[in-house]
Amino acid sequence: MLIVVNSLQQGGAERASVRLAESFLTDKHEIVVATWNSNRDFYKLDSNINRINLGNFFHHSGFFVPMLGHRFNRIGQLLNLRQYRKEIKRVQPDVVICFEALVGSITAISLLGTKFPIVVSERVNPNPDVYKPHQIAQKLRPFIYKRIATCSVQTQGFANWVHSHWKVTAVVTPNHIPNDWLIKRVTSENEVTRIISIGRFEPQKGFDTLLNAWSRLGSITTGKTLEIFGSQNNAEYLEFLMEKAPGNVHFHVAQEDVKAVLDESSVFVSSSRFEGFPNVVLEALARGVPTVASFSSDIINTLSNVNALLGYEPEDEDKLTAHLRRIIEDSSSRKQLSIAANEAISHYTWEEVGSNWYLAIERAKKQKLKRIRRFKYGR
Repeated sequence: MLIVVNSLQQGGAERASVRLAESFLTDKHEIVVATWNSNRDFYKLDSNINRINLGNFFHHSGFFVPMLGHRFNRIGQLLNLRQYRKEIKRVQPDVVICFEALVGSITAISLLGTKFPIVVSERVNPNPDVYKPHQIAQKLRPFIYKRIATCSVQTQGFANWVHSHWKVTAVVTPNHIPNDWLIKRVTSENEVTRIISIGRFEPQKGFDTLLNAWSRLGSITTGKTLEIFGSQNNAEYLEFLMEKAPGNVHFHVAQEDVKAVLDESSVFVSSSRFEGFPNVVLEALARGVPTVASFSSDIINTLSNVNALLGYEPEDEDKLTAHLRRIIEDSSSRKQLSIAANEAISHYTWEEVGSNWYLAIERAKKQKLKRIRRFKYGR
């Protein structure tokens, strides 16, 4: 089984791909992880998982024609496609699972005419009005999902959109939480001192909205800190946040031991404008941390409906401020959230959601077999 992902850098898709690889390994499958980039590793792979590097599709030397004095970049990309195809054929996987729309689109095109079943996992909202992936993915996805690869999405709402707009039946493959993350923790009796948020320092994560709400809490935050952890690649946005942050807000680089960060916290906040299926929300619930989260994905609505967290519309500073005030001041609310989180998270273990991935794989195999028969027999 081959899992293709952009890199192993800090991020939701990367973390989900590693967990998927480890879960399939536990199920006794032979796993290979292929990346476009091997220089930004944050997550570590199990020693029993093989790793290959395909190289970045967009990085190439082109094809230089001396007589014309011109370098043809498109030919360079075609040579990269050929190299991808060669490397994947060398692995001879039973199935190829790709994470993210662009990686999936490029991989699917590179494998045109081969026997390998392909699953492409959409990692954010597939609606281009919400999030626009690379133009290659925007143009190719409907074609790919109808003819080459099985589409997997993370929520039923996304599956409904794909069916309505692309006439494609997607398989819902939610993120899952490893069993060793699950604890029965109720933090209600402890005073709230440390509120945390985790995510890349990008506008998508809505940290500007969170800072505005935090500032509106006034004296309630005295003796408390808001701490934000994440990769700091967007220097401009980070500087903007630091300029508007009061003194009791601290910014940190991404931490490998997320468990320790969550276990030392009193409250977790997710302020994203949009998401696919935020891993870190699952992780916070798994550790029993009272959680406030924006409705960045319909999975947050589902968790809010069972009182596992306090939800609000993205960028609604009034509601976020009210939720923060409630969760800081009301110990009974924190207790109820922790108890409900313990119940809700049990539905997102590998034992519960792994069958969805196997369904996606079986559908990809049938799709590939159907295409081979049509090519071979004309039907």
